[in-house]
Amino acid sequence: MTFMASFLVAIVVALAAPIAAQSESADAQKKAAPKSPPMIFYLAKGDDDACGPGCGEWIAAEGQIEVDTAQRLRTFLTRPERPT
Repeated sequence: MTFMASFLVAIVVALAAPIAAQSESADAQKKAAPKSPPMIFYLAKGDDDACGPGCGEWIAAEGQIEVDTAQRLRTFLTRPERPT
């Protein structure tokens, strides 16, 4: 019976080692992944009706949402209009 118990423990250890290694590898990849730039907002322009009837301009956003993203959007929305 002790041989059987030892055999089962060896199998469990053998199966658990690759799982732990994969988990550590995934954590290392997350830490090494490049961070996206913070979100920016801009006025995008296209053909007439590009974004709907009578719409040729829209607000576009690109980048990662960060703590100050909402404030930067408010600032963008309250700035004086630029001439086209």
